[in-house]
Amino acid sequence: MVVENHDRSIKNVCFFLYLINYLTFCLFNVNQVTKYNVSIELFLIIWGQILIFGMFGLDIISVLSTLTVSMLAPSAIFFYLGIGNGDIALGLVPINLHADIVNLYAYIFWGVLFSYLLDIKKYEKLMSMEPLIFSNQSVTLFNNLVALAFSIVAFPTFPTLSSSAVNLDRFQMLLPGHAWNQLVIVALLFNLPKIKQKGVLFTYLIVSVWFLAHGERADITGLVIGILIYVGMRNRLSVSKKISLFFGGALIFILLLIVGYERIEHKLPNMAELFENIATFSTLSDVSYLVNVSIDYVEKFGHTNGAILFSTIKSAIPLITVDNSFGSFIEQVFPNPGGEPIISGPLIDFGILGVSISAIVDALLVSFIVKRNSLLFRYEFLMLLCSIPRIVWYGRSFVFTSLIFFVPFMYFINTRIVKLSTISTIRK
Repeated sequence: MVVENHDRSIKNVCFFLYLINYLTFCLFNVNQVTKYNVSIELFLIIWGQILIFGMFGLDIISVLSTLTVSMLAPSAIFFYLGIGNGDIALGLVPINLHADIVNLYAYIFWGVLFSYLLDIKKYEKLMSMEPLIFSNQSVTLFNNLVALAFSIVAFPTFPTLSSSAVNLDRFQMLLPGHAWNQLVIVALLFNLPKIKQKGVLFTYLIVSVWFLAHGERADITGLVIGILIYVGMRNRLSVSKKISLFFGGALIFILLLIVGYERIEHKLPNMAELFENIATFSTLSDVSYLVNVSIDYVEKFGHTNGAILFSTIKSAIPLITVDNSFGSFIEQVFPNPGGEPIISGPLIDFGILGVSISAIVDALLVSFIVKRNSLLFRYEFLMLLCSIPRIVWYGRSFVFTSLIFFVPFMYFINTRIVKLSTISTIRK
């Protein structure tokens, strides 16, 4: 009880300081965008991020906000040093770092505020401590088969060393619609409690290699991040385990950089090229570029008044192909490297008001899930944890598909298999 009261006191103090920090940010009126003024804004948003970790520690909101802030890195490097990767380096769109910070901080602030008011951290912890398991061996086999089969459905071409990660057909799925790669992740998560079994571990390995060989990094990144957060919630890790996780995460990060470089440059990087990619945050350059594209689009063409939102809602149905997506609007006037930063759709639809409301809706969705502590919603929560990179970099549509269709579908099939197996055993 004493520890809980101490933790709550720290959380409350950090929240109070966070409110002061954001108020200071809002009152800091930038009449002229200079490197000095923007530097102060950068300091405030980074200090705010430190306070967020003080409030929540390692949880879905702190990690989501960290990835959101990280999208500033390529723009900031180009703004101050004039160097960058991809479309940012080509100068295809003005880098408006001030507007980047204002919009991203608005999203983060409202998400953090409602997360604090709804006490999401408390319910996350309670949910993570509950068991997450289907004990039947037939269920494990079924989930493995779904993961392997839909890996091929999502990426049906056979990768080669020379063209795997740049294969232009990597989005040509065998079945109509989209998001079948997300069904793979859902199937893997239903077998997470049995990951030490050889068959399950082998399936995780094969799927990860297959995805990365086709240049698909967001899902695997999310899978690793989500599992690490989940483990961190359930256990108080020793220093040695934290160090092991850090170096393991660093190795995975380097691997993902190599995959991204090969997808873009059609070759594996040497050490100099790898360090250059790390220094200029090449993995974030596309989404950082798209944030600036969104801001420039609104300045030139105005708002789309909900067209992207309506498209996102329709796209939750896995067999439907929609028009008026974020990409369809921007690629009419800008090169589109692929992706949809978390604030871009709401920003183009409704401006900073849309960004703020979307943050509140996201927090309400998380709260709705974590406060329903059933086995079904534990898997919904785990899927949400593993979707953070996809949400931040590629938008919400695939995640909605998983939460509304794939997780309930896999839960229903798993429970039916368990029930049928139980009936069969009783009859014997």
